[in-house]
Amino acid sequence: MEITQGVIDAHAQLVEMNAKTKAAIAAFYLRRRQRSVSAPLPRLVQVVPKGRNFFHLVDAYTDKVIGFRTGHRAACAAARDLERGAA
Repeated sequence: MEITQGVIDAHAQLVEMNAKTKAAIAAFYLRRRQRSVSAPLPRLVQVVPKGRNFFHLVDAYTDKVIGFRTGHRAACAAARDLERGAA
């Protein structure tokens, strides 16, 4: 089996792309770590139906129930207030 110049060039390109990929991944995780240290994630509240006209307010990051309301409009309003930090 003979190795041609095309195979050698393709291998060199793959090695270069692999190095760029590793550098990009390292930069991504470095930015992610710096962002998490410098600024906490904003609160994200999900409205989850749990019965007839009854809704849980769930923290999307921890999956913990942080409140409940009757009525969809009231639940959405409470979720918005919690996300803004008003409540």
